[in-house]
Amino acid sequence: MKAIAPIILASITVLFMTGLPISASPTAPTSDEEALRLQVERFSAAYEHADVGTLASMLDANYVHMNNGSNRLNRNDWLDWNRHRYRQFRAGTLKLEQYDVSEIHIVLNGNVAIVTSRVRASGTRDGEKFSSDIRLLSVWINRDRIWKRAAFSDASVRE
Repeated sequence: MKAIAPIILASITVLFMTGLPISASPTAPTSDEEALRLQVERFSAAYEHADVGTLASMLDANYVHMNNGSNRLNRNDWLDWNRHRYRQFRAGTLKLEQYDVSEIHIVLNGNVAIVTSRVRASGTRDGEKFSSDIRLLSVWINRDRIWKRAAFSDASVRE
């Protein structure tokens, strides 16, 4: 037992020196990429349901939003637009039948990340059917170990 004690002590010392976790919760992200992927998924779910409170908490203070063919929106303008979407959902004038996010790809560079994905959505708006297939590009910033979306742009998929 005395021979094993120095090995255990050395192993624990190496773990502390390298910053590696000694144990991790099964639900806790184990890397920046995993933590960001969880944030992206959480953001997508909040957007799908027009959850403005959650969206606001996940946006950088200097957020910039550009949809294909529209004007640039700042954080407040985009949140106001989502409040309008929320009212449309409540009134029944906007209904989603499909909202699928796929092809999530993350490129990390320190505290900044570029995220690309694809969204297929369909439903009705004011009684008219709609369908969209778009590619998304967003920039995320890690501030104080919390990923916030800082910028967004999209484009229609052409196949």
